[in-house]
Amino acid sequence: MFTIILKTFPPRRPTTMAASKPILYSYFRSSCSWRVRIALALKGIDYETKAVNLIKDGGQQHSKDYASFNPIEQVPTLIIDGHTLIQSVSYLRRVSCASNY
Repeated sequence: MFTIILKTFPPRRPTTMAASKPILYSYFRSSCSWRVRIALALKGIDYETKAVNLIKDGGQQHSKDYASFNPIEQVPTLIIDGHTLIQSVSYLRRVSCASNY
């Protein structure tokens, strides 16, 4: 008989200041991008925005450069504390746990 023990750990909180400002790749009409911008604003986190036009050139999110860090080729993408987050719910969790901002 086998016994499986599951341990849960609290989310890791960064203990040092980030070396650089978070970068948010977004499109101004994207509701998911708005969700992340609102969370960053409520937390008071200063960030850099890089626009990704979903219409121009068949969608800039499909470019090789963008797909290199977001393989699902969707917006938004948030790079914060050395982590690349590609799902808005994961952004909200990361930003809510950010104690160094």
